[in-house]
Formats: sequence, C-alpha cells, structure tokens
Amino acid sequence: MGRIYQCVGHYAETAYTIKRTWIHVHCVEELCYYICNNAYLLEEDFINQDMLLWLDSECMLSTLAKTLRAQIRQGVRLEDQVRLLLETVHYCPAEEIDAIVGMIAANYSMNSLQKNKIRADYFLKNERYALALQAYEELTEELTKEKDDKLIASVYYNMGVIYAHLFLFGQAGEYFKMAYEKQEKEEYQVAYLAIRRMVGPDAEYLRLIGENEEYYQASRVLEHMMDKTDKDWKISDEHMRIMEMRRLRETGSIEKYSRQVEQLNSTCKELYRNMVIE
Repeated sequence: MGRIYQCVGHYAETAYTIKRTWIHVHCVEELCYYICNNAYLLEEDFINQDMLLWLDSECMLSTLAKTLRAQIRQGVRLEDQVRLLLETVHYCPAEEIDAIVGMIAANYSMNSLQKNKIRADYFLKNERYALALQAYEELTEELTKEKDDKLIASVYYNMGVIYAHLFLFGQAGEYFKMAYEKQEKEEYQVAYLAIRRMVGPDAEYLRLIGENEEYYQASRVLEHMMDKTDKDWKISDEHMRIMEMRRLRETGSIEKYSRQVEQLNSTCKELYRNMVIE
C-alpha cells in the first residue's frame, strides 16, 4: 500500500509553472513530489520569489513562504531551503530528505554541460520530444568545444531516438550513424540498421549487410529484437483492441467500430500533442 499524505495548505486555482521543465503543479504536495523525483535538476534559484508568492497567495502557506523568503535574503543554500519545505509539509521520511538534500548539494560540482545534458535526458525520458530536441540541439553547440566522443555519441543517439519517435526516420538514421562514428557501440549500430531496414527496399538493406561485414552481428541482434517485438505486439492490449475493431467492422457493427476508431484517434492525437508541445 502506498504512503498516505495529509494535505497542507490549499489546492491552487492557478498552477505554478516550473520554468526549466514546464511542469505545472497545483499544490505544495505536487511541488514536493517534483522535488523528490527531480532533485538532480534543481538550480540555485529553484525556490524564487514567484514560487513564494504562489505558496502565499494560492496555497495559503504564508508562514512557510515568509520563512523561505527570509532564508533567501540570508543567503541560505538551496538544499537547506528544500529541507525546510519538505519537513514543513511532512512529505517524506527524514532519511529520504537527507538523500534529496545530498543530491542537490552534489549538483554544485556539475558544470553547465553536465546539467544541460541531464535536463535534455529528462525531457526525453518524459516523452517531451520537442523540448528534448531543442535542449539537445543547444548541447551540440556546446559540444563543439569538447573532445568527449562518448558524450557526443550519446547526444547524437538520443537525437536519433527523438526523430524516430516523431516518424522522421531519415534524420533519425543520420544521427544514429553519427553516434556510431563517434563511438562504435553496438546499440548505435543496431539503431542505424533498424532505420535502414524500415525505410528502404529489402534488397537494398540486404545489400548493405552483404557488403559490410561489420554490420553482420548487429543485423542478427536486430532480427532477434524484431522477432521479440512482433511476439510482444501480438499479445499486447493495443493489438487486441485493433483486432476487436476489425471484428466489429467485419460483422457490420459499424456504429461501435466508428466509436472505437474515434476514441483511438483522439488518444493518438493527444499523445502526439504531448510529444511535440514546447
């Protein structure tokens, strides 16, 4: 059974927007949840005057806002401000607070490049692809001064993943290939071959494998992955739903069929909007 929280303050009529990630929170508990799950993303100005005004006017937590405001004036470090916030809300046990505070303190040793990489990875993990792509593109400009091929390859690979999710397979293939050229990692090579297998004629793909011995092992890995994906798809809820829709169409249940198609289309549109929203 999950932990039960006693809510503190009011549920805000107007959400507070966390600028670096564009996440909206509606109460202090949601703010604490964000902090606990994204401590590595927090900058020194995370707790700012806008947040304190929101806590005061929207959440009716005037005392907490006043105390945090005083800490900011006194130059108290972010990790201690976060400790006060989490302890006041009683959001998590003391040992968890210690771990979160330690993680925030460790952020000070990171340079801007490392922090920006973490931010971009966060957007990718949460399927905010437009924001992730923008963050990675900014990173590539910084990386022109770097000689860390492993880091550059990782950025190129992640950009390829984003383009693939957006169905821009040509760009995805280019970035997967660039990633492999920077670091000869099987994962990158398999991703590149997957794109070539999907978008080109079978004869062209087979010729590519036949003419490049280095691709042989990666192609075997890819075929194994494709077989597993096909088997997983056939037992998935999504496949069952589509098969049910086909059955409805074939048996003449057009009204039910049309209703399910409309629901599926609405779901897909919403998912795509969330991926590309900036």
